[in-house]
Amino acid sequence: MKKNIENNFTKLTQKKGISLIVLIVTIIVIIILAAAVILTITKNNPVDSAKEAKFKEDVKAFQDDLALTVAKEYTDKQGQRDQKISTSDYNEIKKYIPSFTEKYKGKFIIQDDQLVATDKLIDKEKEWVNDVNINSVESEETNYTSEEIENSEYLYAIGKTKPEYVVAKFNDDYSEVVITKNGEDSDGIVADFAPWMASSPMSDKKDTLNKVVVKEGIVNLGCGSGGSGTFKDCTNLKKVALPKSLKNIGDNCFYNCSSLSDIVIPDSVATINSYSFYGCSSITSIIIPSKLVSIGNGSFLNCIGLTNVIISDGVTSIGASCFAGCSGLTSVNIPNSVNNIDSCAFCECSSLIDINIPSSVIRIGDRAFDGTIWYENKEDGIIYINDVLYKYKGNMQPNTSIVVKDGIKSISRFSFENCSNLSSIIIPDSVINIGTQPFNYCTNLSNITYKGTKTQWNNIDKEPYWNFSSKIKTITCTDGVITL
Repeated sequence: MKKNIENNFTKLTQKKGISLIVLIVTIIVIIILAAAVILTITKNNPVDSAKEAKFKEDVKAFQDDLALTVAKEYTDKQGQRDQKISTSDYNEIKKYIPSFTEKYKGKFIIQDDQLVATDKLIDKEKEWVNDVNINSVESEETNYTSEEIENSEYLYAIGKTKPEYVVAKFNDDYSEVVITKNGEDSDGIVADFAPWMASSPMSDKKDTLNKVVVKEGIVNLGCGSGGSGTFKDCTNLKKVALPKSLKNIGDNCFYNCSSLSDIVIPDSVATINSYSFYGCSSITSIIIPSKLVSIGNGSFLNCIGLTNVIISDGVTSIGASCFAGCSGLTSVNIPNSVNNIDSCAFCECSSLIDINIPSSVIRIGDRAFDGTIWYENKEDGIIYINDVLYKYKGNMQPNTSIVVKDGIKSISRFSFENCSNLSSIIIPDSVINIGTQPFNYCTNLSNITYKGTKTQWNNIDKEPYWNFSSKIKTITCTDGVITL
């Protein structure tokens, strides 16, 4: 009897265990089914579906607007566009995409004529954007607060309008810095950035900087505090990446960055200010973009490793001492857009043997080519000339004769200095001014042939020492000879 009771209890216990398992399984199945139903309901949510449809409709409209803008530019410029459209600025985007609204500000940018999504999109929008074949990029903007910047040893506020508008972020060993816009309202202007100054906690980290990355949206890489230069004397800086949005490189920006070798100036840059790349002796090649009107004074002064310079058509002025002391530079082609070559622009370029000066040039400044091996004016039409137009120096052959072209108005100071093999020169009656000592040490030049009358010669405005240190004894005019 007892044994039967035990058997019945065991069977009952087993049945309860089985029932419990069945119950648990049933609950799990119900949960899974419920989740599936919820997911289906969510996916088919009419509100989200409407939002998705509207989002895709808007994006398609943006793409169509941008395509029309690009097509119009090609038509207007007869297929000769200088560069593709790239911008993250909301107002600029509105100009190219009229249908673009503030709702999408920061969520899309234009990159190389294409609409591109940023990581500012919400999760659902990121899913939707994949369906319309839009590429994505990491957002170039950050959102650091003033407190975060102040409390971090790796963040440095460098904005012009407001301290947190532009931020420099160093990595943990200070070998790299990333400069980026901070928030949608940033003007992209870098100012007063000189973290190496004695007052800065980073003052002893200057020599560790190896790489600079300037993010898209930065338009002005201005000078440092007090004009000291943003990266001045960062002698171990080797690589700099500049964005397509950049328009200005400030005074002394990369002054004496002697290790800098890897840099490309974007086509968007319109201004290179004074001494921007002074002493960057490791740069070997540089292309001056077409949007640049004037190359600042001393921009590439003493870049002794520079061997190749391409100056794009569009540049009108080459600043004083711009390429002075670039002893490795062997040739330079100056485009037809240039009308001014300022004082000492190429002086002491001791390897420079091939220079083409176009007819567009109307002024060559004092000692512009002083110390070069060879200088030749290959085209007619120069109206105003300063120094060393014919300064051949040691390369001038014995008994060389020079004919100054008709139309030239000024023979400026030191123009023919040290031309010891110059034996004869013909000056046109268009000349109205002769500067100080243009014939210094022309030891074989005793006579000037002047294509005007004696009265015209006497009426030329001559500096008091125009004939100082020369051997000139006579001026042969059309109506006689003047003895000096």
